[in-house]
Amino acid sequence: MQHAIHWLADALPDQPQAFDGSEYPMPVMGALLGRDIGPDELREWLIEADDLKSSLEPVALAAEMIESIAADRDAYFMDDASVRGAVFGGAKWRAGWVLLAGSKITDETVELLKANQYMIFSAARGAQADHALPERETGAIYYGQLMVRYGMTWGMVPPGDDHELGHFLEADMPGAMVVLGEIGPVEGLVLLSLMKLGCPAIVGPDFAYDLGPKAVARDDAEVLEALLALPNMRVRSAAGETVSLPEPADPAHVGEEVNPERTLRGLFQLRPGATEGGVSVEGDVQSGAIAILIDVDDPDIDPAISAHLEAQALRYGSYLPGVRTRRDDAGEFTLELATGVELDAALLGDVIVSGLKCGFPRLGRAGVRIGLGEDAVQAEAKDVREFVRMRDAMLAAESEANVDEFDACIDCQPFALNHVCVVTPDRPPMCGKSWLSMKAQALWGGYGRPWTRREKMDEDLRRRIPKGAPIDADAGEWAGVNEAVRDLTNGGLDRVRIHAVCDAPHTSCGCFGALAFEIPGTDWVGVMHRGYEGEAPGGLTWSILANRAGGKQCPGVTGISLAYLKSPKFLGGEGGPSAVKWATVRAKEVLAAQLPPRATVATEDDATTMDELRAFLEVGQG
Repeated sequence: MQHAIHWLADALPDQPQAFDGSEYPMPVMGALLGRDIGPDELREWLIEADDLKSSLEPVALAAEMIESIAADRDAYFMDDASVRGAVFGGAKWRAGWVLLAGSKITDETVELLKANQYMIFSAARGAQADHALPERETGAIYYGQLMVRYGMTWGMVPPGDDHELGHFLEADMPGAMVVLGEIGPVEGLVLLSLMKLGCPAIVGPDFAYDLGPKAVARDDAEVLEALLALPNMRVRSAAGETVSLPEPADPAHVGEEVNPERTLRGLFQLRPGATEGGVSVEGDVQSGAIAILIDVDDPDIDPAISAHLEAQALRYGSYLPGVRTRRDDAGEFTLELATGVELDAALLGDVIVSGLKCGFPRLGRAGVRIGLGEDAVQAEAKDVREFVRMRDAMLAAESEANVDEFDACIDCQPFALNHVCVVTPDRPPMCGKSWLSMKAQALWGGYGRPWTRREKMDEDLRRRIPKGAPIDADAGEWAGVNEAVRDLTNGGLDRVRIHAVCDAPHTSCGCFGALAFEIPGTDWVGVMHRGYEGEAPGGLTWSILANRAGGKQCPGVTGISLAYLKSPKFLGGEGGPSAVKWATVRAKEVLAAQLPPRATVATEDDATTMDELRAFLEVGQG
């Protein structure tokens, strides 16, 4: 051990270099110390450490400092945007992160773990890994940088609180390491430093160190078994019956180009109604006119929600090869058939019924009536038009004031434990989905289930929640909603004001399309669209704000969708659209219709500093 310690001490650079693209220019240093440390102080700390355990914190710091001057560091350092991607993808849509190290890691090891949906970090197997690491003994510290930023951003662990960081990472980080076979002495210390930080380890029987949370595995099968048993890693489950699409239907066909040889035109509508289910077809299959009517027998369906089900059913028709079901620019239904494709109306109806059952497992019985020929279309046209008018009127009237229930989504809790998305007719989800889509999945389930925390695996990801008595309807606070978010976060969140920024704002996930934020030192609000590369007044960047908001409730910033900018309840708790004094050009274009007459809102073309913003507003309001 002493030889490795002295190697690290001797390799410390005279002038460490900050990493680019992160709010934390030295993530491990910031997480462990909350301050900067120079190479001389660190060298003394390393050499004076009197046992293995006390040496591991300075080992991690030394590894990061050494890598900071590596010529190829930018190829391996994950900027904040990449970290957010790894957190979102690795904790929600994958089973978690796995760092692989040691001489006995094989191609088969990597392929087995990837087949089981783990995100792989590796040096020796970098070509196969999702994230390659440098083949240097200090290279694993890049994985450590991901770990600590997960703790500081999503765990809200203050920089410098290494004790709390270790507890949080061990319990909640969606990651582990696998060490099989020989490792270098310095590499061993770096890996141990990550274990001390809280990274669970699966190790071979010849692992030389007795430290940290670990399990022993002798082969790849035991490695997988041990990973599956780790309580911090994510799991996946889906309850209920298995429903499949009839051959040759496949969602992949939706993206295929169809050059139509034949086009049928007519009607397509889904609406509530009694049905025995199944598919009926009448008329001449060679006709150029078609009416497809879908009746759904379910107590929870109403004309408004039928609009979303209809849009999904329309898409299901395109699951058949060489078939495209859509509406043209004028809103007329068309069914296009590629060269050599004959219309099988019964199969088309079967695909629609099966698609609805796959997409909404708890939905009641659906039946499809297909009429071919102009007479069939004309016979249904009046009823179809009247239903559309009624449905459009209901959709236009829906608001928070006239519904008793909202929807709650915990889809992002695999990485954002205290995030609950409260979805209303006036507050669409920040991920860009619609109020109707969330309502439909809350009512009838959905097949798009992500990986989740072990303790959440049997919970519905989306559910209807009672609105309850208003506390401040303008700011978006209701008693029933507060009770629901307390329950869904196990008390981690006490209250939420879904139309506010400064006091108890809506929590944020990681897939928000925009951010609304308090402009420093003012009572003004700014709006920044996702991925904006410049600065806002106050030195705020997308990365800084996204790190503050991600996975938690952070007074002063909240995730929103661009669609929310069009809501009549937009930021009612801050005074509405008139509170916005700065917005990116893209966000302002969406917000423009909501702004009061003669409103003055600067963009990045007008102001990127506080002085420029104040000057612009003075001129505009003069």
